[in-house]
Amino acid sequence: MKKIISVFLIFVFILTMLSLVSCGGEQNADKPTENKSNQDLNPDEGSEPGDELGEETTENDIFNMKMRENTKDGLPEINFGGEVFTILQRTEWNYEFLAESESGDVVNDAVYKRNLTVEERFNVKLNPIDVMGGWNEQDIYLKKVRNSVSAGDDEFQLLAGYAAYMPKLQTGGYLINLHELPHVDFDKAWWSTDLKDNFTINGKMYFATGDISLSLWEDILAVYFNKQMIADYQIETPYELVRSGKWTLDKLNEICKNVYIDVDGDGKPSEKADIFGYATDTTNFVDGLFGAFDSPVIKKDENGVPYHAQNTEKMVEIVDKVYEFLWENPGVYANPESSPGPVNLYRYIFEEDRAMFLPELLGNAQALRGMDTDFGIVPYPKWNEQQENYLTTSVAYFSMFCVPTTVQNIEMAGIITEALCAESYKKVIPAFYEVALKSKYSRDDESAEMIDIIRSGLTFDFGKIYVTELAYSMNILRDLMSNKKHEFVSTFEKAEKSYNKALDKLLATFE
Repeated sequence: MKKIISVFLIFVFILTMLSLVSCGGEQNADKPTENKSNQDLNPDEGSEPGDELGEETTENDIFNMKMRENTKDGLPEINFGGEVFTILQRTEWNYEFLAESESGDVVNDAVYKRNLTVEERFNVKLNPIDVMGGWNEQDIYLKKVRNSVSAGDDEFQLLAGYAAYMPKLQTGGYLINLHELPHVDFDKAWWSTDLKDNFTINGKMYFATGDISLSLWEDILAVYFNKQMIADYQIETPYELVRSGKWTLDKLNEICKNVYIDVDGDGKPSEKADIFGYATDTTNFVDGLFGAFDSPVIKKDENGVPYHAQNTEKMVEIVDKVYEFLWENPGVYANPESSPGPVNLYRYIFEEDRAMFLPELLGNAQALRGMDTDFGIVPYPKWNEQQENYLTTSVAYFSMFCVPTTVQNIEMAGIITEALCAESYKKVIPAFYEVALKSKYSRDDESAEMIDIIRSGLTFDFGKIYVTELAYSMNILRDLMSNKKHEFVSTFEKAEKSYNKALDKLLATFE
């Protein structure tokens, strides 16, 4: 009992000191922070968590990192005798597991240290191998898995694939139920419990993601804003709008209406010269509104059975308002999927200081660091002020993880998968967020605060991940917007029969 009390008193003392540091920092909250290149963020040999952080990182960040590092995963200490653990990954995202040595890059070095920790602890040899696996190369990846499993080969112990097409392996019977994978606890902080809750049907779940997937956190949707344009137009800062709960679609629509300049004088919006309030495409960034407005494609009924939940009055209002925003607001430049022009045209407009707002992936902050003008980062807007939290989704090309039915040493598959995810929680994600993103690429402390809000609001939609198996019901909003239409009810009802048929077929694989 004395030992417990002593530990408790030490913990209270640490929290008190951190509180004093935090209060002291608030006195200088209005003092501008110098933007540093952070070339000195690379950890030295033998450094402790937090030693590699820049001056912008708070004492609370360092405390959180050390707390993560000391978190126990509860795994048994087993020696696998040098057995090889093979991970099939996509070539385009191979940096999630491939780190042959320390290079000085903060995230690469964290991946390397995670791998080494797992290898040494359990005496295994991690063997990440690549195969092309982008959306257009999905047949290459899927064929590799199908051929291996069909042949009965214990070739791969873990699969890391494109979230939106991996369900094709489930419906083909190539994957095990992850709830039967020993030593994996999906209620732990390093896994997404939101995904577990939404994707478990009849006690079965075939995919999982969390801190083991660096791409999951890179591909979270956010909104960037041009600070100079906000100042020029004398608009309340988006940071304050977020904090007050007033950062909504209506507010964004109102702001952008007053931000349009016909620079070339041709009387029509031009992506080459004109200035806009908002620049976007009509695909992934429109899809993200489902999650942001708390309007999932698929919900579960009182018996835990999924059903199509789109055909509601709220969805009709969402479609009408999004249509108004994209196609009736002069301050919005929307680039339809089928339109000609360079890829990511909307981003170029923002980089040229010709758009006040830009929806983008959170990981693409680094792609914008060459801008001379300062930018900030905020979450996607809420549907209205009554919505409690800011919500977001990750674009479905992040890595989803599953285990093929041919795995022979299922205990090793469970232990190493859990260990990799837990060590990513301790090493890789802190490096990405606390070091690379929050200190290196975000331009101010307030953006770092917003990044925490964005990350905490991550949600998963069953209909988004199973989009290929659900007759693409997820795409109804993007298809309407790309075709400049907003007749939601008739469009949905026309396809409702095929949607429900596809859902019934999918649910049969959970029986």
